[in-house]
Amino acid sequence: MINKCLLLIPHQDDETHLAGYTLNALHRAGVEIFVLYSTNGDWKYPADIRIKEAKAALKCLCDIRDDHILLLGYGDAYNNENHTHCFYADNTPAISASGHSETYGACGINDYAYSRKHAHSPYIKQEYVNDLACAISDIEADLLICVDLDEHPDHRMLSLCFEEAMGTVLFGKKNYHPVVWKGFAYCNAYTAADDFYSDRLNETVRPMVGVTEKYKFDLIDTSIYRWEDRIQVHVSPEFSRRYFLTNIKAKALSRHKSQYVILRAGRIINADEIFWQRRTDSVSYTASVSAESGNAKRLKDFHLIDCNEIDSENPDLDYGLWSPDDGQKEAVFEWKTPQEICSCRLYGNIAATGRIKKIRIEFSNGFEIMAGPLPERGNPLCIDFEPQTNIRSVKIRIVECEGTGWGISECEFYADQQDDRSASLAEYLSYSGTQPVDRSLFLTRTINNLYLAFVRVDKFLHRAIRFARKKGFRGLVKKLGK
Repeated sequence: MINKCLLLIPHQDDETHLAGYTLNALHRAGVEIFVLYSTNGDWKYPADIRIKEAKAALKCLCDIRDDHILLLGYGDAYNNENHTHCFYADNTPAISASGHSETYGACGINDYAYSRKHAHSPYIKQEYVNDLACAISDIEADLLICVDLDEHPDHRMLSLCFEEAMGTVLFGKKNYHPVVWKGFAYCNAYTAADDFYSDRLNETVRPMVGVTEKYKFDLIDTSIYRWEDRIQVHVSPEFSRRYFLTNIKAKALSRHKSQYVILRAGRIINADEIFWQRRTDSVSYTASVSAESGNAKRLKDFHLIDCNEIDSENPDLDYGLWSPDDGQKEAVFEWKTPQEICSCRLYGNIAATGRIKKIRIEFSNGFEIMAGPLPERGNPLCIDFEPQTNIRSVKIRIVECEGTGWGISECEFYADQQDDRSASLAEYLSYSGTQPVDRSLFLTRTINNLYLAFVRVDKFLHRAIRFARKKGFRGLVKKLGK
């Protein structure tokens, strides 16, 4: 069913947070696995250290070959006054915290651009998108797993640029329809509920604003992210063992020693890993689209959520809407070859300031649909109908709207009403047994806490030594005195 998988994550440790068990299950199923890191993780530590740790973690999870570990080679970055994030670099390359302005490799692995064209890519957003599109197109994986709009700007950039790259790839490769899963490495793993010590290992808890750490705006039940629609991959006993020293996921976490993410194992280790499906078989991606006003390309760019800045706690998620001016509020999709269509999905704006109340969909064979209103929070309006054949064009016309800020983020047309591949794949990868009951929680907690105590001491000593090397012994004493 699946021959190749490409996992796309920004940092070395996100592979374990987002999809540690899933990688293991795919490996055991004989799937060829590629892991792509968009940054070199070089914010505080050299890239060689971060990549070496990633290799060790991946060895625990799926025994991946070095030539299947791909480095886009961009800088690990927050946005600050000294280092502009690559996301905002249009013409002048950004300079990363580690002092780089173009992609580079580490730990014996070349950056992807250099491997492909023997030239490094400047730290410019469009180059980043182009490199992603090349990797996706070259590997042509059956399953792509990518982070979504987590709190970290590098996660947001990868999520947004991945969708832009996918739109380009799907338009160019008419017969390429991979399974795509998006997931949150922060709110469903790194900052998830710390509920490890219960009789049975818990499934991931729905994140809540004000409860979940670093979860400042609620994407759950927005757009495609309805909690009841989540894809759950249930982990095997090797990933649910209560002793961190024997749990495979905990072992992988411990390999990222510079990040000390093993200290968050109680949050990261759950009875499942969670994703949301993005369908790629919409025929709209292969169409040309035009409109008298508004940016009609946004109707088929694979972006359900888009924003033009990645630093705000509450970013504007409606940046990528098709919002036509007064007059003819219509857009036309056209195909060079006739299509069969039996389903339509319309995604509106997320903000509650306005909404589209009525929309007409006109097919070139004379079939028409009057539908609406578009649901709130960007949830899709799903319209299924009898198959319409020999379709060469479809016109969508906004008939009635109210308020401000309304628009359409994506318009999808399908030849099949459902894509059941994700459900089948999740069931195939999932452990079907019952999670074991831990009848000695006190002993489990005690042993794990002793292990983590040693880790905390190591962390303190390691960082004290690093600080002393950087500031000198007197500087260290002064800092400890504070």
